[in-house]
Amino acid sequence: MQKSDKNVHGTRGKKRSRAQKMGKFRWLNYRMDRVEERQRRMIRLLRIAINSLEPFIELDDRQLRDVVCRDEVDEMLLEHLRERGNKGTTPSEAVDCKLLKYYRLKPYQVTRRIQAMNRRLRKWLGKDVAVSMHRRWMLSRFVRKRLEEAELAMEVE
Repeated sequence: MQKSDKNVHGTRGKKRSRAQKMGKFRWLNYRMDRVEERQRRMIRLLRIAINSLEPFIELDDRQLRDVVCRDEVDEMLLEHLRERGNKGTTPSEAVDCKLLKYYRLKPYQVTRRIQAMNRRLRKWLGKDVAVSMHRRWMLSRFVRKRLEEAELAMEVE
């Protein structure tokens, strides 16, 4: 008796693919996990590169507002936080300020908008727009520095 790889018809049998051995959906999930892990590694490396190059990043006021603000309410909220400076503001104080009174926001909406702005900037640069200290929101050092540089540039022109 001879052993051969040929089936009864005399043709060589196909080997099963990895997807057939594991099962189609398990194989696709495995591949997606690998792709997502590579993506996470690339994002991590990109953040390291951005953080190391941060002193050289030229991000002006307009670009910062384009990244962070979704609409004019966000811009007014950012302006209010800039005006308050190191004192910061509570959500209820922000609602009552003259810049934001027109939009009739609730205090929880102010908090939600600031958190959304933080998410957007964190996605791009890994930095926060505002930080909460003792229930008061104030601009982070990174954003405050960028806005001050923009003001100095406006004064020089």
